[in-house]
Amino acid sequence: MTTPLATVIAAPALAMSVATWRRVSGEEQAKEGHAGLQRQHDAITRIVTARGYRVIASFSVVHSGATVATTPEFGQLLALAQSGAIGAVIVSEVSRLIRPESWESLAVLDVFTKHHVLIIADGCEIDLSNPEGFLTGGLPILLAGHERLKLVQKISASKLVLKRQGRLASGENTLPFAVNYDWDASKYSYDPEKIWRVQEAFRLIDEDGLHNLAEIGRRVGIQRTSSLRVILANPIFGYGVRRYDKQRDMSVKRTGPAGKSYRPKVALPPEEVIEVKVIEDSAVSPERFERVQKVLEELRLNHVATLPLEKRVHLCTTYGRCGFCGQTLYISGNGKRDRATGRPLLWYCCRSQHPGKKGDLPRCSNSWTGEKKLDALLIAFATNVLTDRKLLTGLIGTSLQACSKVIRTFPQSGTEAGIAKLERQERKLIEMCKTDAITVDELKLERLKTREEIVRLRALASTPNQSPSQSLSLEEFARLVIKGALRVKRLNNPREQKALLEQVFADVFIRHESITAFRFHPSIIGSMGAQGEELSQTINLEKPFRITPEIPEGHKRCSKCGVILPKEAFPKVVSRCEPCFRADERMRRERAKGRLC
Repeated sequence: MTTPLATVIAAPALAMSVATWRRVSGEEQAKEGHAGLQRQHDAITRIVTARGYRVIASFSVVHSGATVATTPEFGQLLALAQSGAIGAVIVSEVSRLIRPESWESLAVLDVFTKHHVLIIADGCEIDLSNPEGFLTGGLPILLAGHERLKLVQKISASKLVLKRQGRLASGENTLPFAVNYDWDASKYSYDPEKIWRVQEAFRLIDEDGLHNLAEIGRRVGIQRTSSLRVILANPIFGYGVRRYDKQRDMSVKRTGPAGKSYRPKVALPPEEVIEVKVIEDSAVSPERFERVQKVLEELRLNHVATLPLEKRVHLCTTYGRCGFCGQTLYISGNGKRDRATGRPLLWYCCRSQHPGKKGDLPRCSNSWTGEKKLDALLIAFATNVLTDRKLLTGLIGTSLQACSKVIRTFPQSGTEAGIAKLERQERKLIEMCKTDAITVDELKLERLKTREEIVRLRALASTPNQSPSQSLSLEEFARLVIKGALRVKRLNNPREQKALLEQVFADVFIRHESITAFRFHPSIIGSMGAQGEELSQTINLEKPFRITPEIPEGHKRCSKCGVILPKEAFPKVVSRCEPCFRADERMRRERAKGRLC
């Protein structure tokens, strides 16, 4: 007789304190009349009634299962488990608790394991702290995650087909300004009530010679200057063409200011950019559209050239990342200026701490650091670490060795990779047709295009006298990086330094006043061929790089004299030590006394 992996619920001797959990993915499922939440409620109620459990908390959440762990309700559930207030959480099925799409998202289940909190679902109780429960609970959760990943893959492939056919692949909120879409006829058209605004904006620039975008926006009723610039650059108004040159990065997921998760957009390779004509008669002539694009580019260059230096060049933005939460580094100030130079006093902070960017993001442990300090840190890192051949090759070699432990297929080069990708797309199209995601006619049309492209690539590969691209060795790549780092040291113009550093780094991770890790820019790692894919990973430093002494626990550095002292030597809510604070107060009183006299 075999022992069941999950124990069927039997009547307990004592009533257990439990929490109930209901979840649906979207607002549509949560509306009254839909069976999503009500069905889960009925299933949970039957279990509670039959077992006589004592419910101390009930949660009802409308959120995706992939990122449900970021919601406040899930945090409250984990807090109850950690405090020992509950002995189990009841769900209608395991997938309602979580649908993992990465191994990191499974880490939240460790709380239930450490505190011996049961998961009760489908008439069974799962104890993740024992081997049987580990298997019983793990398999349904992994299957739920697998189901979600397959669904996302099918949706992405279906959207790609719709885009190539000139049809809208997402919601109407993604439509350009003054553009409508007829779902029944599957056709784009201009909104007659709004398109005049766009046409008038083009006319004001091209005929009247008005180049003040803020004034143009005021006249046509488009308030945001940045929005107007994006509208004027959209080829759908000059050629009637819908252009898709970006896609969501499926390997990255971030949390927005409102707590909602999203995937950032990345540029598509030129060969994958989709351009399809969706409107026959464009809103403006192609000639006028091109003339306006030249004006916009000239305005952009003039704007950059006339900006004050401190407002346009900050060395740690763009590629700077917080070493704690991974969010982007921003620059912020409080209106004060340096008494010696008159320049604004600025500080770097991550998005979770920036007053205008943080939203509902939880504040991380990083600190605000002066602009001068981090700029000097980055320059020192580029000129000291990236110019030391032995140290640099050691870092790169260690990264390659760590990446080689991961099983991966051999990369294919150039034309072969393109053919292999097209063949994979062809197989996906066939699978989509089998699942009725596309019709047979659509399959034939897309398959014909794919086969034509494969024939073209094979003809290109068979062309004689075609020399394969040579990839750089580790030593040659190190010399290339050292050459760029030495140029950073020689340059005196911050703008030129920033432009060069943007070519070297994709990300630089900063904790307080030290650099802990970095990633090379794809433009330079691409020269290493197969090894370049591995170098695209984050390179962690064995010891954080810093140019200032490390501050011991319980100590602070005086913002005026720079001396590191215990926190007790600082007045409350003041960054200056006691002697500096008293000296400043004495000078302030003397200046006030002089003004009164």
